[in-house]
Amino acid sequence: MKMHNFGKVKLHTEYGALGSKEDFLDRAIDALSVLKISNSYLESTLAKEDANQKTLTTFTMIKKSILKIEAFLDSAKHEEKHLSKNHNDVHSPENIKKRWFALSELTSMIIPKNCPPNIQISLPKNDFQLFGNFYKLVVVFSNLVENSIEAMKNNGVINIFAREGTDFIMIDLKDSGPGFPPESLKKVFSSLFTTKSGGNGLGLKVAKTIIETHGGTISVRNNPTTFSIKLPKN
Repeated sequence: MKMHNFGKVKLHTEYGALGSKEDFLDRAIDALSVLKISNSYLESTLAKEDANQKTLTTFTMIKKSILKIEAFLDSAKHEEKHLSKNHNDVHSPENIKKRWFALSELTSMIIPKNCPPNIQISLPKNDFQLFGNFYKLVVVFSNLVENSIEAMKNNGVINIFAREGTDFIMIDLKDSGPGFPPESLKKVFSSLFTTKSGGNGLGLKVAKTIIETHGGTISVRNNPTTFSIKLPKN
């Protein structure tokens, strides 16, 4: 099998020519969709048959991994097509899967199933309506929460606050971790940047891409470590 070349040349596999990088990403996303549907079917079937909790938890972990891979692929596709320039186009691919949902619906999905006992997570007391791709935003906030838990070494506090502006919703995620080295703050959203041993440096880059395709912004500061996400109301 020939190796993939992600330049301007055509891509090839044992299945033949795949065309451009965009064609390759489209096919990869399609293949992942089949895997996602199959996993959901098996998960619902096992739930009806009273499968043990360990099995159901495993399927939940698989679902989260599928969502992350899907976000990685979408991020690459976004960069290829420069979709951020078209985020206000209601007919653009990024808007097709968007819907209205409550912030509380989003935050209910981001607490890890096996959250360490010494981690306290405080969710926003006020609720707002958001418009966007629900599952992609779950990936963003889940990734931020998981990063915070790891940075605090499974012992600390995460506070999530939300407030409403004239035409935006601001969401802050603060943790009691040590923060980033000052020289790293400007690089945290760059590809391949990571402070984790064994990390791939893709998580925060993907988060930034997803937020920007929603017409929003994401930033980080220290003392305390705070990720601020600004999303338009519509």
